[in-house]
Amino acid sequence: MTEAPSAVSVTRLRTPAPAPTPARLPEVPGVAFGGDYNPEQWDKATWDADYEAFDVARITTVTLGVFTWSLTQPAEDTFDFTALDEMVARAAAEGRSICLATGTGALSPWIARAYPDVTRVDFEGRRHRYGQRHNACWSSPNFRRLSAGIAGRIAERYANHPNVVAWHIGNEYGGDGGACWCDLCAAEFRLWLQARYGTLEDLNEAWNTTFWSHRFTDWDEIVPPSALTEHWRGRGYTAFQGITLDYYRFSTDNAIAAFRAEKDAIRAHSDLPVTTNFMGFFQPLDYHRWASELDFASWDNYPPRADEPWRTALTHDLMRGIKDGAPFWLMEQTPTVTASRDVNPVRRPGVMRLWSWQAVAHGSDSVLFFQMRASRGACEMTHGAVLDHSGRLDTRAFREVAGLGAELERLGTTVLGARTPARAALLVDWDSWWAVEMADGPNRLVRYLPTVLEWGRAFWEAGTQVDVVPVTADLSGYDVVAAPLLHLVKEGVVEALEAVAARGGTVLTGYLSGRVDEDDRRFLADVPGPLGALAGVRVAETDAAEPDVVNPVTFEGTAPDGAAPRTVDARLLFEVLVPEGAEVVARYGADFYAGEPAVTRHRVADDGEVWYLGTELAQEGLAHVVRTALARHDLLGPYADVTGLELATRVAPSGTVVDFLLHHGGAPVTVALHAGGEDLLTGRTYAAGEQVTFAPTDVVVLRRD
Repeated sequence: MTEAPSAVSVTRLRTPAPAPTPARLPEVPGVAFGGDYNPEQWDKATWDADYEAFDVARITTVTLGVFTWSLTQPAEDTFDFTALDEMVARAAAEGRSICLATGTGALSPWIARAYPDVTRVDFEGRRHRYGQRHNACWSSPNFRRLSAGIAGRIAERYANHPNVVAWHIGNEYGGDGGACWCDLCAAEFRLWLQARYGTLEDLNEAWNTTFWSHRFTDWDEIVPPSALTEHWRGRGYTAFQGITLDYYRFSTDNAIAAFRAEKDAIRAHSDLPVTTNFMGFFQPLDYHRWASELDFASWDNYPPRADEPWRTALTHDLMRGIKDGAPFWLMEQTPTVTASRDVNPVRRPGVMRLWSWQAVAHGSDSVLFFQMRASRGACEMTHGAVLDHSGRLDTRAFREVAGLGAELERLGTTVLGARTPARAALLVDWDSWWAVEMADGPNRLVRYLPTVLEWGRAFWEAGTQVDVVPVTADLSGYDVVAAPLLHLVKEGVVEALEAVAARGGTVLTGYLSGRVDEDDRRFLADVPGPLGALAGVRVAETDAAEPDVVNPVTFEGTAPDGAAPRTVDARLLFEVLVPEGAEVVARYGADFYAGEPAVTRHRVADDGEVWYLGTELAQEGLAHVVRTALARHDLLGPYADVTGLELATRVAPSGTVVDFLLHHGGAPVTVALHAGGEDLLTGRTYAAGEQVTFAPTDVVVLRRD
């Protein structure tokens, strides 16, 4: 039997998140405006026309070289920078800032042929051949060697170019599941486990392997969890949660290792900021674990629906939270349509502008598109672009982009580096996301992301700015902290929440929280485990039902309008609560537990409160709880009762306060302005209390008096 060296510090290696590093953003003369440009697909006459159009639209920034590996390295010992040299030189001659990619977002065909180990093995155990773009195994030493090699050569060649402001490594890491299950990954996984646990004894204890005779006696007996091993019905159905949870963690760290190899190669030649473009709430990879590796966060915004502005707002907030509240870059969005879904509706007039300003309002120092000119062939030829296949400048899309460019030019540097003064936090934890969705009960229909988004929606509709941060974040600056589905409880999290309540703050949590430890083992205690004393409640039983089953929940006392107590629907999960210090706020109205507590509130110290929601309340009920908590800290926004009108604030390093008012509603609204100041888009001056009518998609960027 082979054991890991005894000198390994298990406690240190099992720390859930790396220490944060300060953000470093690209140095640009204003909000970066432009996007992903692929001139390698076009002749020089088209380049001429494109840059003339870019002048009209006031494009300041282009991302170049995202998929140029097959051009820059057509064979292992052959490097050809002719095309990339021309692309960079032309962008510089036109006065554009350049976010320069390493080109490693997709393999070149010759690599897959020469080194078959670089292609992935999927969850079902099939070795893939060359094709698509998310097609590299991060464990492959050949992939790491070759990708780092081209990244280093590009950095060496362009490190001192005055127009290059940032490095863009890879592209949308993960894609199609974000992992590989090949023999190389199995070997890397075993090494990762040895570093994490130190001994097989500790690993067996963490995974509870005495169940079903799974006790391992040699590291080489361990294979990645897949459809061929522990998973009996897809990725979310595993017989051993511990190994599957660890494979998620390993896959994230493996992706980071591949990223770091390119970053290290770049750092040998350049100290310019480095990033890679994330994909928002992407379940397969834990973005919080990347925080210390990125100089600045960036992401690609392609919302699945057009009528959920809170979803996009919260995702911007997530990206801002990756670097401790620092601004991020919006690396991609479409000016018109996407091309990856069965149905791809066009963005309505004004929506592209509205969503662009929403990104800036929530902390973006860029507004970048995919793509600048529509591709002629392959799977993204129907994807929207600043310039369509005709190259016309009189399309609605181009006119709107040009109008936005003029507005951003007027904004100048006012909000560069500006931060968000949030006093509420929404905790997000990938470990809990993975663990709760692979738990074999009590109800698999309870999903992590929809739950988090509904909680976030309640904050957004209440007009409260919120930081979306990891559970390991410093919570000392927040008055209200929400931790929905805190299923897996890590070391130090309970103490941090206790500190919030002890100083008079409010903590919100609820069903399925406090169930398992960091190794996904049940706490040997009453539910909600280590959260029980803080919440002042015990869960006696947990019931589950299909989505069409409703249990009415009635809040105690009198509704705000003096009518009968508020009754709302509850679905999916019903925890029967036993107060142990908490007061009952709402009770169930049906089934054998009718009359039993469903929602409680625990008074802590002199002025702290901890709410526990034992069931999935309809949005009306969730909003009632959230607004009650916010109101006691005077955190309700001035437009909390105005449907669709969003207020977001950024405070510049100079101390300048800029308020963004964005109307997402479908009908005009008239409000009394909360503050006076100058609209930086029009130059108009407003007085506090002045009546202003907002039409749908209207935007006001108010520099406060």
